[in-house]
Amino acid sequence: MHATNDDVLHMPDRDEPQADAAPAAKDALRRAVELAQSAFKDWINAASRVNDIGWLLANAIGGSHAEIARLLQARDEAQAEADRLRTAYEAARREVDTLAREQAPDTA
Repeated sequence: MHATNDDVLHMPDRDEPQADAAPAAKDALRRAVELAQSAFKDWINAASRVNDIGWLLANAIGGSHAEIARLLQARDEAQAEADRLRTAYEAARREVDTLAREQAPDTA
């Protein structure tokens, strides 16, 4: 008795799992890039807020001590938020770099 094609189980091509993983990897990279872009915008907006408060402080010179103290506290809080957002952006950027390296073809 001879085996026919119907009797042989389909053996996946060795490249099939990679082909299936490629769209998922690209989606992960796309999402990571979007997250990094959003984190960058958030960081820039927070840094702008720190700058705005700095201008308010410069204009408040000679004003009341309470107003200056309030602006200094607001600036410190805004700076802490900007620092936190910068750290988040840097982490997102590292994730993009890692995913991009994983998708780069081997050149070795």
